[in-house]
Amino acid sequence: MSKLLPVQDVDIFSNEMVKHLPSIEDIANLLKNIADKSLAEVCDYNFSIMSKELVRSELSIFGYCHKNERLECYSLKNSCHSQREFEIEYIDLYSTNFYLLGDKQEQIRESIENEYANYDYQTLNWWRAPSYALKNIVEQEQFETIGGKLQLARAYPHGADVIFPVTEEEVMEGTYLLGGFITTPRKMVL
Repeated sequence: MSKLLPVQDVDIFSNEMVKHLPSIEDIANLLKNIADKSLAEVCDYNFSIMSKELVRSELSIFGYCHKNERLECYSLKNSCHSQREFEIEYIDLYSTNFYLLGDKQEQIRESIENEYANYDYQTLNWWRAPSYALKNIVEQEQFETIGGKLQLARAYPHGADVIFPVTEEEVMEGTYLLGGFITTPRKMVL
């Protein structure tokens, strides 16, 4: 026991530590390499066993980049030239209030814009308009490919979290079934 080193406070955001962290772009490129290999296996299985249809896949990685000292987001989607490869696209988070993944993006964007029109600019409800629009789309089952429980992700310099917007009735119930697990997530009452 006497040979253990004493515990010291470490500032993980010190200049010394930050210079060794990868950038969000570096992480996106690593994720692309991993995803390309995984997608190739899925495509082989899908193409030979299930159907001749394209395998569509999309994901994003975002967060506060300590290297560049700003929020950054990268989208990874199947290449239009090859379903076996992902293409990386930088998303300028400073030019938009929201970023969407998946299909039906034009219809969803229109619903969000309509929701914005219901509120005064820059009020709390105006900022929540994308959440309200998505919640309505899910609850009203407007699109066959969109459903489940609404999840919002946010990032800031010292962390990130996922928020599950809930109604006051859901808050009273206290637990939520998400992805097969019963949990009590961070809540934002709509």
